[in-house]
Amino acid sequence: MFERLGRTMVSRRWWVIGLAAAFLALGGIWGTRVFGGCDDPAGQSSRAAARAEATLGRTGNDAVALYTSPSTTVEDPAFRCAVTEALEAPNHDVVTRTVTY
Repeated sequence: MFERLGRTMVSRRWWVIGLAAAFLALGGIWGTRVFGGCDDPAGQSSRAAARAEATLGRTGNDAVALYTSPSTTVEDPAFRCAVTEALEAPNHDVVTRTVTY
């Protein structure tokens, strides 16, 4: 079965290459339309994002930084002080707010 398929594809290789190129072109055209239509303003995710922005005032990107220690916990004052100092260090023109545990 595979031998016959292989022989057919080799004997008609230019048709196979042409059909593959046409398939890729059509897939590329269709794929560009798919991603443009995902942002529905009446959709649930768009409404949730607008509500979060209105309630929380979030208009930029969020970044999450996790600080861990193999020997201490968050209740340790030295660890807490080190994390607090690290959170105060960023440029305040870029980082507008930090939230900690």
